[in-house]
Amino acid sequence: MKRFVRALVLFFFLLVMSVAPVYAASAQNFTKKTPLAQGPLKQVNEHFSTQTTTYSDGAVLRRDIISGPPKPPPGYELERSAVALPESDKMTATRTLTVPAYDWVFGCSSVSGAMIAGYYDRNGYPNMYTGPANGGVAPLNNSSWPTWSDGYTTYPNLPLAASHNGVDGRVTRGSIDDYWVSYGSGASDPYVTGSWTQHTWNDAIGDYMKTSQSAYGNTDGSTTFYNYVSSSAQLACNDMVSYDIHTLDGTYGRKLFYEARGHTVTTCYSQQTDNTIAGGFSFAQYKGEIDAGRPVMLNLEGHTVVGVGYDDVGNTVYIHDTWDYSNHTMTWGSSYSGMQLLSVSIVNFQGAIPMPLVENDFNSDGKPDILWRYTTTGQNLVWYMNGVNYVSYEWIISATDPAWTIAGTADFNNDGNPDILWRHATIGLNLVWYMNGVNYVSSGMIGYVTDPAWTIAGIADFNNDGNPDILWRHATIGLNLVWYMNGVNYVSSGMIGYVTDPAWIIAGTADFNNDGKPDILWRHKTTGLNLVWYMNGVNYVSSGMIGYVTDPAWTIAGNADFNNDGKPDILWRHKTTGLNLVWYMNGVNYVSSGMIGYVTDLEWTIAAP
Repeated sequence: MKRFVRALVLFFFLLVMSVAPVYAASAQNFTKKTPLAQGPLKQVNEHFSTQTTTYSDGAVLRRDIISGPPKPPPGYELERSAVALPESDKMTATRTLTVPAYDWVFGCSSVSGAMIAGYYDRNGYPNMYTGPANGGVAPLNNSSWPTWSDGYTTYPNLPLAASHNGVDGRVTRGSIDDYWVSYGSGASDPYVTGSWTQHTWNDAIGDYMKTSQSAYGNTDGSTTFYNYVSSSAQLACNDMVSYDIHTLDGTYGRKLFYEARGHTVTTCYSQQTDNTIAGGFSFAQYKGEIDAGRPVMLNLEGHTVVGVGYDDVGNTVYIHDTWDYSNHTMTWGSSYSGMQLLSVSIVNFQGAIPMPLVENDFNSDGKPDILWRYTTTGQNLVWYMNGVNYVSYEWIISATDPAWTIAGTADFNNDGNPDILWRHATIGLNLVWYMNGVNYVSSGMIGYVTDPAWTIAGIADFNNDGNPDILWRHATIGLNLVWYMNGVNYVSSGMIGYVTDPAWIIAGTADFNNDGKPDILWRHKTTGLNLVWYMNGVNYVSSGMIGYVTDPAWTIAGNADFNNDGKPDILWRHKTTGLNLVWYMNGVNYVSSGMIGYVTDLEWTIAAP
């Protein structure tokens, strides 16, 4: 019997090994490697030291201790000139992300980690920051917190990087109280010399990165990162466990923080850049991270910064450098403030990052355009816009059957171009026109929904998988639900619930409370009330009142960010006069209006945004 069991186990082992060698390779990463020899600690410059260790598998790892200064080194003022962050523009191969810019405290690496965590907190990965500031959402800078002094230097506070007693509602000791003496100090931490128990790690990423902690060999202001010495390979977090360095490494610490905040990490590694070793992390890979909506932690020889964008011209990298709230630039592979680009720290999440892409942008200039359809003839055209200012127009091929209605636009095939979703009011067929700007490329069939009472009310990514989903409303019974889609393929449904008053119409979807999740804009045709349902996927959370527009001739034609402030605005069209205008919004709060102008032929209808 035992021989049979052993044989059965061996059979399944061989089966797994034959069909899934990748799993076996992954498992090998956890085999402990023994350190055989350690080199001396070398100080490369005032802010950067290294030490190598040779392991039993022949690998040589380098410990990089980065202790970026609290203030920028003198002599590089021109290089550090602040720049305006350009709008993303596919035509000019420019892409930027709106990432918090925090000023130096506790250590450049932990501040950089806080900037990236703050960005995710603002873009669909909540609970990174849980304090009371800015309504519980990570602020874009740390000016709202008070300053403090260690007796030598005055610093700002940044609870997301380092907690502090008396700041952000904290009433017990935190990171600064337990670990900080003064910048560069190698003395034992205060909790050690004071013989008290250090605080429990929870809300500060610097704790998990071991920044400024003497117990892990870090002087005040410094953080440790490991890399292979003579290999361009990624040093994955699994490998860090094998080499037993995970308790020291800042990249691994970022992983631990994200997991402690309830998020699943799928990719985690450090890697030298290709200017330091052939085959290392390249500018193309950096662009891929930014294109995917992920800021990049860049380690220099003595400082850590955050990459927030790029421009193909000159391999330009837009960065936040931890020394102010401005945007700066460096060239990929070069130095910044006298410190050479060295490596990257990559920690990515499960699921897609909600992208700050411009909706309905047909000419890839980073600005929303307006799609029109002429009801009688079936003509379609796009107005290219610069905010509320008309620039020019281009025709799209006609769809002469008036039963075809445009239900919205979204990028269904993930090529960066808005596609057009159609619904046939009579037969119930739904399909997508794949577009290249205003040029029709091909079609994708979704299928039939033959009950004409079902209308497509909006398009948005309700399950955060990077694919646009379809919001339906039943005009008779008032049921609202979402089709989760994979391109044009239906995956499953999510029920929102009933709003039985047929006078309530869904006027659009947009993220009105900046939590990275699409919300639903409603308008009541009779009373003129307008409000927003704040949503968590298909789950209603709460409502936000916009107010009344009692003239029933005013219809909401769409939502888009027309003034590029990162907040969705409301596009209105008057069915009698033909006037078109935009309400600039701050969440559900009206700020001001922008006039587009009149289109008095009422056969022209705005189909998107």
